[in-house]
Amino acid sequence: MADLSLDQAETGRGAAALAGELEQVARWQGLDVVVVKEKGGLAPALRAALEASP
Repeated sequence: MADLSLDQAETGRGAAALAGELEQVARWQGLDVVVVKEKGGLAPALRAALEASP
């Protein structure tokens, strides 16, 4: 059980780090403005940008 808890903690830290990086990329792409207008999370804005890119 101890190993499982450690894995969950590491996964949580990894997810938090990835979320921070995605937020930074969204700001660089100007998606933070879209997120504010839609009052949603970054995921829909990132998905739309990825679908729209060539």
